[in-house]
Formats: sequence, structure tokens, C-alpha cells
Amino acid sequence: MNYWVSKVGIWLSSRAVPGHNVKIALFCGLGLSGHHQIYYLVNEFATRGARVDFFIQKPIPDGYFEFHPNVSVTLLPRRIEGKAIPKLIQKIQKRWARMTGQTKPLPLDYFLTKRAMERVKTEALEKKFDYCIGLEYNGLFFAQIAAQVAGCPFAFFSYELAKPYAYQNRELASIRHYEAQIIREADLLIIQDAVREREYMKALQTTERPQDVLHFPVSLPRVSFPEKPRYWHEKFGLPADKKIVLNLGSIHPFYLIDQVVSGVQTLPDDFVVIVHGMKYSPFFGQVKKLDRNNRVIYSTDYVDIATVPLLAASADIGLAFYTDEDANFCTSGRSSYKIAFYMQAGVPMICSAHPTFAEVVNEYHNGVLLSDLNQLPNAVAHIMENYAEFEAGTRRAFDDVYLFDPHFERLYSRIQKRTKTSMQHDKAQRTLYT
Repeated sequence: MNYWVSKVGIWLSSRAVPGHNVKIALFCGLGLSGHHQIYYLVNEFATRGARVDFFIQKPIPDGYFEFHPNVSVTLLPRRIEGKAIPKLIQKIQKRWARMTGQTKPLPLDYFLTKRAMERVKTEALEKKFDYCIGLEYNGLFFAQIAAQVAGCPFAFFSYELAKPYAYQNRELASIRHYEAQIIREADLLIIQDAVREREYMKALQTTERPQDVLHFPVSLPRVSFPEKPRYWHEKFGLPADKKIVLNLGSIHPFYLIDQVVSGVQTLPDDFVVIVHGMKYSPFFGQVKKLDRNNRVIYSTDYVDIATVPLLAASADIGLAFYTDEDANFCTSGRSSYKIAFYMQAGVPMICSAHPTFAEVVNEYHNGVLLSDLNQLPNAVAHIMENYAEFEAGTRRAFDDVYLFDPHFERLYSRIQKRTKTSMQHDKAQRTLYT
């Protein structure tokens, strides 16, 4: 699969590989502004000749991505549509649950809405999907419902290990309860690597496993530029000889942005650090005060999916730091989009020294591991002194770990074999739901 980058967007090449017209449904409850791989996954299925139905609960921004003509996108109703429960009632409900020791899981429609579930059942009944893939926990729940109706296998694609701080205790317990029940029925668990697989199964607290597991790192298609892009120089009017150190991703404490800003204050004048991403208040205001020597430029503009490779390729060094608060961050070596974009662009990185990061860096010599961010200027100097060596390491790491094509080939081959078997042998089962 080849992509080329233009001002219009990232486009699939004209090469299309004939499929067996398998009907694939993908379900996602995520906001997809940062999950670029999902778009490539959806479009590549369609390019191979599959008929793809993509169900999502959050609107996709206009112009963010152009889907293949064989992709049908359906926006499902979201939770609590215009009927938000007053906060006072929520507090009373939670206090009552604590007082009575109530541990019963929340109903499934608490997360999905009854209207959304009925819509999925109707679509599955009419279109008779051959394979369903759920992306994150909402997607898993939808995929299982659709697969039951269509009489087909389903897979779970885990992108982020669920974060305890993102939910109230009862909500998280309910999600885990349903995941543990449903995952044992899954044909396939798709997850980034063996480390995250272990963490995910440990979090479910169950010995039941899906039929099979496929490791699929966060990965991107190959892109090419005729020459080194100058996006940041042009956007901010920087001198031609200014070196760019780039931090992609949200301006959030989880990504140690405050430590990054403090750590780069002694960089030489011929370097500038650009922090690009969504800003979180009041953290953003606190971070800006740390830039005493004006070493940092903040870029918070919205960019479409086609522009992100250009942002990364316009840098000389990339930064990728993650908190050690939980397993989701500590195991991000093969699940980090910013790292994948740096490797796609051939840009050496400085990153957290968590074990999964160290595995890649130690093998490919594509960057520098750092625990003390006050040492950032020294790490930058080390990379610049040995730039050709580190740049070559990024190319090897991209080809072996972060290139989308080989991972997709293994997934598509697995689904083709499974759906052929399913279509031949599951007709009797399918009639139970039609």
C-alpha cells in the first residue's frame, strides 16, 4: 500500500487488491481525532474489495478524512442524548449505592443507549455482516450485538487500556464485567503487543480468553516528500537555520509537558521547541509560565489527518514522554501515535525510558531514552552529533515495527480465512436471527 501527501489529503494508491467481497462492520465509540490508524484500517479493507460499514458515536470533523467509496459511515446515537441526569441526582444515586453496598453492574444501555443498539441490530439483520470488529469497549459491545444478529464472528481491537481515573468506580467495574463476559466469545483480540495483551487480560481478572490474539502495533502507511518540509519555518516565520524539536500530542500533564518546557530552557539559540496539540486549561497557562527563556512555541490549531505527517517530517527531533501513572502509558512503546509519526518521517526521538520504549530504542538505535528531562539539552546535542546514525535507526524501526502494511496483511488474511469458513458453515446459525 502506498500513499502520497498533498495539500488535499492522504490518498490510497490506485492499486486495489481483489477481495472476496466480504462484508465487514467496524464499530467505534471513540472520538477519532487522534486515532489515525482506524481510518487507514477502514479504507484499506474497502480498497481490498470489502464492503465496509463504519459505525461511530462521535461526529467526524468535516474534511478531516476522505473515506473510500466502498465505506458507508453511520453516526449512532450517543449516551444521554439531551436528557442529562442532574448532578444532584447523580450524587444521590452514588451515595445510595455506597450505603447499600450495591455492586450490580450498570445496564449495557447506560453506555450504548437503546436507540443505538436497536439501530445496530437492524443494520446487522439487513446487511448480514460477515465479520464485525469492535474498537474500544463501546465498539466491542456493539460488535458482539451485531455478530449475534448476523451470525458471524467478531473481533475486539483494543487501542487504549481503560484508565481508572476516567470513570467512576461503578462505571469501570461495569465495563470490565461486560468485557470479561464478551471477550471469551470473541474470535480475535487485536492488541499492540504481548505486554499490553498481558495487562489487558490481567485487568479483566478472568482466565477466559478469545479464540486467538493478533499483535498489531499503532502503525502508519509509508509517505514520501520530495524534499525536507518546512512547515514550521513557514508557519512561524523562523530563520532557515533554526532546528526544530517537536512535541506532538495534547498539552496535558499525562505527557509531562511541564517537565519538557522546564527541561529545554538551556537549549542553544539555534533550536526552538514546538509543542503542538490540544490545550487543557488551566494546565496550559501554568506551562507557559515555565518558558522563562522563550524556547517554546505553542501550536494549538486544528489540523486534518493529511497534515500530521507534514508536521512530523518538518522537525529534526521528536519528543515522546508519558507519565508512569498507569499501564496504559507505561506500555506505550508500540501504541504511541507520536512515535509512529516520528518514525514514519525518519525523525529521531527522545522518549520516556519505560520498558516498551526501551525495547525499540535499544534494538534500532532510533533515539535516546530519558528519565530526567533536565537532561534534554544533552540528549538533543547527542542526537545532532550522530544524526545520520539515529536517522537510519528510525527508518529500520518504521519498516519493522510501525509500518501499517505488514500488520494489515496478517489481519486481513486472518479475516479472509475466517469469513470464508464462516460463510460456508454458519448458514444454519445465521437463520436463527433472520
